[in-house]
Amino acid sequence: MTFDEILKIEPELEKLKSEAIEYMNNSPGEDWERGRHWYKQLKPRFIQLAGFMARKPELQTTEAYDTAYLGFVRILKI
Repeated sequence: MTFDEILKIEPELEKLKSEAIEYMNNSPGEDWERGRHWYKQLKPRFIQLAGFMARKPELQTTEAYDTAYLGFVRILKI
């Protein structure tokens, strides 16, 4: 499953992606600032959308979590 396929399955992840892109466009900051934004603002919502705690059964896998996680890491460049 690709990052884009995961986003189609869970629209809330698409919203999270938009927030991450907006953050990068407005205040890219240092690596640690982007990491902090991820861990404090985005990841708490992310874990409910991909991986074992996901609401949708097809995203309750390690593969879905890893793929989605790496997608956000690439967006935030952390």
